[in-house]
Amino acid sequence: MTFPTFGALCDSIVAAIFREEGMPANYTNPGNLRACPWLPPGQPVSGGFWHPSTRTIGEAGAFHVVALHVAELNSLAQLIVDWAPPNENRTLLYLQNVQKWTGITDASVPLASLISPAPQAGQGVQGG
Repeated sequence: MTFPTFGALCDSIVAAIFREEGMPANYTNPGNLRACPWLPPGQPVSGGFWHPSTRTIGEAGAFHVVALHVAELNSLAQLIVDWAPPNENRTLLYLQNVQKWTGITDASVPLASLISPAPQAGQGVQGG
């Protein structure tokens, strides 16, 4: 499975994670993110979990975390172990579900390798 763009890959993974987390539509932290070093100072955190002011901000936070894992050349398995650690989750089942919903068959390859290469100069679509 390859994805046409970086954004398409991240969107697919984030959507699958939200599906696995199963949070209601009005929940502002649909990825169930914990407090992170990249959060601006003063962001509400309780019980270790971030409480963004809107769902859109929560979704952006989840996309940010996935994008960082792609940029760090992590695999889907590495991302899911970080996102849903085995001491708190059924990580293998979580990973299998995310694989099924994204179409990513090999969870051990770097996520960045699943993005289709951009056309080189002079190899773009020809007009007619």
